[in-house]
Amino acid sequence: MLEEGKGGLALLWPRELKVTVISFSSHHIEALVEEDDNNPWRFVGFYGLHEVKYRCLSWELLKFINNNSDLPTIFLGDFNEVLDVLEQSSTRRQRPSCQVKSLKNVVEDCKLMDIGFFGYPFTWCNNFLSPYSTRARLDTRLVDKRWKLMFPKVEIIHLTSNHSDHLALLLRLGKMQEVVSRKKMFRFEDSWCLYEESKEEVAKAWNSVNNIDPGEKLFHRIKQSRLGLLDWKRTKLRNVQGAITNDSKRESVILAKEIDRLRETNYIYWQQRSRIELTKASSLMFITPSLHMRGLGFDPQRGLIKHSPSEKKR
Repeated sequence: MLEEGKGGLALLWPRELKVTVISFSSHHIEALVEEDDNNPWRFVGFYGLHEVKYRCLSWELLKFINNNSDLPTIFLGDFNEVLDVLEQSSTRRQRPSCQVKSLKNVVEDCKLMDIGFFGYPFTWCNNFLSPYSTRARLDTRLVDKRWKLMFPKVEIIHLTSNHSDHLALLLRLGKMQEVVSRKKMFRFEDSWCLYEESKEEVAKAWNSVNNIDPGEKLFHRIKQSRLGLLDWKRTKLRNVQGAITNDSKRESVILAKEIDRLRETNYIYWQQRSRIELTKASSLMFITPSLHMRGLGFDPQRGLIKHSPSEKKR
């Protein structure tokens, strides 16, 4: 559901998953999800009103959607509110407890529960530096008891982002099974393509195999590529997530602001340059006919046309 000039909500799903949109508005998308086990459930993408004085309307919508079906349901989205005063961090004005309690009361009335999360505790930040920084867990995940029983191993993971003031929420309906065997299967990770070193490792392994039977050449190339990539991963990409610290996030904010400043400087430069060119063109358009009028005897100060030398003496 899109609003002109304001963006909106979108729900995307793969073709192999059967999803039917039941209802939608500028602040919610309600969908029926049907899987192979014939146990349908509801997914509700939710967006709470930004204005505090109208937020009670969002909670009324939440209650209406919750009471509209008996199917297991999960609510996921930006509620623009926290469930507890501890879900915010700010050196400035804190949210009033009565404002926080209004959402908490609705959650209790609807018999919904927060299923927790993994990752950074706050999902929104105003991207200001301390002491003006404000962080809060505005993105919420609520489920009813039936949905929790259907997916007892559900996980919500807060994914880091450098291009948004919100973190993305990854919903996993069940934990990945741990590998029982001692030797783990090698899998190429798409994220490795972001590094030129990974391509160099593959190229080095591909060119290192010579003077062997052509039938075995491909096998040895793949093996050498695997060993090279694993060694590169252990030495270069170890603890990638651990490297994302508060200091690196602070540096990311500073760099993002610097990029925005440079873009604005570039925009102002070209905007001013276009005005200068326009002024030059306008001046030329004015001066050319002015000179022509002077030749005809037009006095720009007195606004008179002098038809003959005798009139000039007057």
